[in-house]
Amino acid sequence: ARALPQSPDGALQLIRIAHHAGIPRLGLAAAKEALQHHPSNIELLIEAASFAVAAGAPTAAAEYAARALEEDIPEQTVLAEAHGAMGWALDEMDRFDAALGHARSAVRLNPEHPTMRTNLGYIQRRLGDPAAVVETFRDGHKRFPDDLLLLENFAGALVEAGQWDDAEV
Repeated sequence: ARALPQSPDGALQLIRIAHHAGIPRLGLAAAKEALQHHPSNIELLIEAASFAVAAGAPTAAAEYAARALEEDIPEQTVLAEAHGAMGWALDEMDRFDAALGHARSAVRLNPEHPTMRTNLGYIQRRLGDPAAVVETFRDGHKRFPDDLLLLENFAGALVEAGQWDDAEV
């Protein structure tokens, strides 16, 4: 709230609540309200994009992510979030090749974010590239051995690639 003093505090509180409660439609509505006061705020655009795709509105998500990517984003982790949101939106729109480019950029810009690596693996799976999927999840599991979603996807990727013996990770 201090970073955006002109925003209605209620909208920012609703964004926090929506994150914690997993209510994307509430988060999207709150982000839209906050964007009325700060239309070029990168973090709000990324929030709106993420909430939109989670709420089943990938076209709107891509528009928010594109607006964020048009801004000057000096911090790599924030730029990675914008690419990640765009990749997720494009994946949901079945535009897998474009989604792959954004997902790769997100992982390159922030290799220490397990969710971005997971999303990259999902897109590679949808493109039918089992070897790439295995390597993405293998690398993710090495970097984040306690991340159960990466472990589950790594094991599944090994099975899908016919590497049964290696699937006992």
